[in-house]
Amino acid sequence: MSASDTTGARWVLLALALALALAVSGLGRSSRASAQATDAEAIAQARSHFELGVQLIEQGRWQQAVLELQAAQRIHPTAPVLYNLGIAERGLGHPRAAIDAFRAFLDLLGEDAPARRRSEVDGYIAELDGELAELRLVLAPAGARVFVDDVEESPSEGRLRLDPAAHAVRIEADGYETATRSVTLERAGRATLDVTLAATVTDGRLLVESATVGAVITLDGQIVGGAPYDGRLAPGTHQVLVRAPGHGELRRSITIEVGADVRVEADLQAEDELVSSPWLWIGVSAVVAGGVTLGALAAAGVFTSAQPPIVGDLGIVTGALELRL
Repeated sequence: MSASDTTGARWVLLALALALALAVSGLGRSSRASAQATDAEAIAQARSHFELGVQLIEQGRWQQAVLELQAAQRIHPTAPVLYNLGIAERGLGHPRAAIDAFRAFLDLLGEDAPARRRSEVDGYIAELDGELAELRLVLAPAGARVFVDDVEESPSEGRLRLDPAAHAVRIEADGYETATRSVTLERAGRATLDVTLAATVTDGRLLVESATVGAVITLDGQIVGGAPYDGRLAPGTHQVLVRAPGHGELRRSITIEVGADVRVEADLQAEDELVSSPWLWIGVSAVVAGGVTLGALAAAGVFTSAQPPIVGDLGIVTGALELRL
């Protein structure tokens, strides 16, 4: 920083410190008496950190200045605190953090920011933005989480803007092993990180549930046991068959994907429920009562069966027939 820059910055620091003092004074007058003591104590702490941060900036002790100004920001964030935090981060060589502080300063002031001050800060932001490096990420799976120096990041279109420095990058995804990489970025430079995570899960899961007593599950032609069933399957298409004595059956084709669960509910209907269905008997009774003979029904194609119907005391035993409605 040149001598003229130092003089200008010192004038700005003093002016902003005065603005902070006026803001604190106004806040104190508008607070209720019960809150004044607490507010005054917090403001006094914030002012102490702020004033020490200003002194450290004037001495070029950027790291200590950042710590003091961050402490002031946590207690009572104000425009002067944010502005000087941007100055300290800039001096420390942290362009991204400095940009964040300067933008927060402008956002806080909004339209009240003096044109000259806004122009100055916009110039700082443009200068710092030109120092940032770009890290391009090519990741598999695509939705993997990215941590840089233990801070989770949100890449934009697979890219991150980072400080020119050495960084520790960690890639995580559910069902995959975590990968770590080290990358050193140059000022205004570009780098690419291509990472494919190794899957910790290579199959899927099939769950078959049935309330039917005695249900037996066949998977791809092999009996695998009774319900409920919980097993791992290789990715792909599989055939599931569920049977139970005296009941109908369920057949289903399922597709298993890596790490995914497929659930099948197989509540089978008892065969005697089909035979005793009132709709079945009402339909047959109505036809017989109307004087239509069994032969006529067969000729009309209502019954289809390879086995001829059985005629007994009740007239028609439907267990040997298939009724087509």
